[in-house]
Amino acid sequence: MKRLPLLLFAFFALVVSAYAVPARPLYEPPDPPKAPQAIDLVGTTWKGRLYTEGEQVTFHADGTLTYGSTIKGNGSPGVWRLTGNQLYFEINKWSEYQTVVVGDVISGSGSNKGGQKCQPYLKRLSNFEGELPKLRVLTR
Repeated sequence: MKRLPLLLFAFFALVVSAYAVPARPLYEPPDPPKAPQAIDLVGTTWKGRLYTEGEQVTFHADGTLTYGSTIKGNGSPGVWRLTGNQLYFEINKWSEYQTVVVGDVISGSGSNKGGQKCQPYLKRLSNFEGELPKLRVLTR
């Protein structure tokens, strides 16, 4: 008889533990953040302010740029380098710019060898807002 209460207690503890619910739900970590979309400036034209309003910059695949005209070979030459969203570019070995690309806007700071400083602000042009190349009419 002395064992009966002990057996009943053990049986009750076993039954209760089989139906026990954890005090809190299991931890499930959130999904990892998605990588930011890569920025591609190749072939894009941007218009806005470097030192004056209405300036235009086109970025080419070979790391060069054209300042002032969308037709490669016209306008002033330059070079550019993009690391993440940090954009460095220089124009005509005269002025250089440390900027950030956020969406369709390039902004940052710049200076030239003459000591002038500027706050560049350029917006991406859609395909048809830039200067279009002149077409030649071929005749026979």
